[in-house]
Amino acid sequence: MTTSPYEVSGFSVETKTVALSTGPVTYQEAGRGTPIVHLHGAGSVRHSWGLQLLAQTFRVIMPICPGFDDTPMHDGVNSMSDLGKMTGEFIDSVVGAPADIIGISFGGWHAVWVAINCPDKVGQLVLENPAGFRPSHLPPLTTDPKLRFREMYVYPERLPKDHRTEEDRNRNRAVMADYHPGMTFDEEAHERCSEIKALTLICHGTKDGRIAPETVQMLKARIPHSHLVYIYNGGHSLESDQGERFARLVKDFCLRGESFIVNQKVDDAPTAAE
Repeated sequence: MTTSPYEVSGFSVETKTVALSTGPVTYQEAGRGTPIVHLHGAGSVRHSWGLQLLAQTFRVIMPICPGFDDTPMHDGVNSMSDLGKMTGEFIDSVVGAPADIIGISFGGWHAVWVAINCPDKVGQLVLENPAGFRPSHLPPLTTDPKLRFREMYVYPERLPKDHRTEEDRNRNRAVMADYHPGMTFDEEAHERCSEIKALTLICHGTKDGRIAPETVQMLKARIPHSHLVYIYNGGHSLESDQGERFARLVKDFCLRGESFIVNQKVDDAPTAAE
């Protein structure tokens, strides 16, 4: 039974493990159909409203990066570039063919490195408010938990349930930082974005307080076959804040490629309250 208007009735998840050359990777799956690999942000895998909607059409595959949620770290997987290579092997092992990829925040940075290091493993690429490319002239992001929360979510009531404690979340953030110690702008990835072959959709929330507009505009200019779309009234997590709009956009992009339609006729126009 659905307990919230931001949950999909009948949504269910299976947890699995695959053995890679670097070590085991735990991952979750939901839905059936064409596979989409979803790369999580700092909070690890979360079953957002948007992902639940996508699982009605696609087989959504959600790997947990080594170290997150107390999973084992992998020898030799110590950087964002290493994560990209490991995920290429993951796609080979779990999907067995090139897969479309969605990456949110830290996962967007991760997805960029998959597309750079393993171009033959990537179908189409969706970068959802990608981290890792904050221009140096901007002030540092706040680490205050309350301010960070307000910067990330316009509609916190739409967030999925999360069993993790604040201590759990802090451990995940520490693991994330270990993959890019002290780095807020990835010079090498930025330089190599011009090598990305995948058709790319860059999504930015109009109320995202964590990723600057300059970041997504710069990526749009750098990635050869890319589109930049702003999602109205969305914060950092578009798939929870604006789950229905996000899922509709991503579904159309993944199914139609260059022919995807942004301004579709829909019945859920923004209300004055939004």
